[in-house]
Amino acid sequence: MAIIYVDSNAAGTNTGATKANARTTLLGGFTTWVPGDKIHISHLSNEVIVGAFSPSIINCDRENVCEVFRVNFADDEYAPTNGVDTIQIDMTSTTFDFLVNTLDFVVYHGLNISVGDNIDLDVGDNGVVFEDCYLEFTSDEARLLIGRASATADGSRHQFKNTTINFSHANGGSVYTTGGLRTLFEGCIFLGNSRANGLFRVSTAVEMDFVIKGCDFSQMTSMPFIFDIVLAANKNSVHIDLISCLLSPGQAIANQSLPGPTSYIHIHNTDSAGNTYITERTDYTSSSLINLSTYYNGVNPYIDILGSTQLSHQISTTPNMSAGFPGEGIELFGVFTTTGVKTINIQCLEDFTAALNKFDAWMEVFYLGTATSSLWTRFDGREKSKTAATPLASGTNITDWVAAPVGSRSVQLEASINVLTIGAFKVKIFMGRYEVGKVLLYNPKLNVA
Repeated sequence: MAIIYVDSNAAGTNTGATKANARTTLLGGFTTWVPGDKIHISHLSNEVIVGAFSPSIINCDRENVCEVFRVNFADDEYAPTNGVDTIQIDMTSTTFDFLVNTLDFVVYHGLNISVGDNIDLDVGDNGVVFEDCYLEFTSDEARLLIGRASATADGSRHQFKNTTINFSHANGGSVYTTGGLRTLFEGCIFLGNSRANGLFRVSTAVEMDFVIKGCDFSQMTSMPFIFDIVLAANKNSVHIDLISCLLSPGQAIANQSLPGPTSYIHIHNTDSAGNTYITERTDYTSSSLINLSTYYNGVNPYIDILGSTQLSHQISTTPNMSAGFPGEGIELFGVFTTTGVKTINIQCLEDFTAALNKFDAWMEVFYLGTATSSLWTRFDGREKSKTAATPLASGTNITDWVAAPVGSRSVQLEASINVLTIGAFKVKIFMGRYEVGKVLLYNPKLNVA
């Protein structure tokens, strides 16, 4: 294994073997690289490129990943950029792309990169990681392109970790997806302006997964939506998980719902303040979210961990909902500390024109069957005959609900199960009847007796 040195200021023999004889371009470093080597680029290196940056790295694949580190040559220590220091790859004055080719598997550590057009990662069958980097896009509606080149190309997997992404042009830029990918954004900061319709443009007939964790969107100057969804109906799966992110107050998530029957947006612990209870899941059949206005305030109400906020969980209906393909509420969890017959009930509120019955709405409980098996035992509270289904049991009292809509009913979901071993359990609430504007609310505090 060798270290290949890169420094645009070097005046030696350009072999990359020593700092004095460093390669003067990163592309030169890639040419020298063989599996097992590492590339160290000087923190003072400033490579100005007027054409496309298009590495072709021989023998670079999933098992032989090429890693590039920004290093202080004075002490050989890793020196990640702070975003205002020397730019390692400066393409600000060009209209060409920063490209990654098929079968390129590269990890960029700590680099400061500025492009006048796009960073293009959508050729397929590759994987690129930017960690501790600063990526600036200076041109009008520049794009960070991720995905694959066509529906028949192999997929891609990219990661952006602890990296700042700055669309600094007044007309904004976007993360532009072409599908066939699984992309992680973790601990990133987004700056500047998005395109007029949103930051992440979701437009593809090919499946994609976004996992966005611990990212800061609050410093964006302008961003109407985080996700600009332009999919036609019934396109392939798009899965978006937005976890523990910071937003600006009032930030809208998406300009429309995802149309595909297997697509979803899952939001967890994502807010403009320190509220850790914010959870929402939107898919083809329903939206499940937190309701802070209407909530149960009777015996054993839910109060958040800080002891200051009461809330309920809500399932909102859509025309795609049915008893066969029901909407699913936010899951609830608990622990059985003793064995024996247990009764679980959940206080609910519904405002449908005709009262809900056990064919329309029900509870399922998953718990450990025996001490000798890790398999779940499932309790299914749904009655399978619509014509013979019994109404939901009455709840404690309509007056136990704060701000209950006029015409609402206090009801409850119940389960009686025989617990054979102590351990964790989870509860799912399902809603299978659609009516315009109607919702099912439930108290997330489980009552177990």
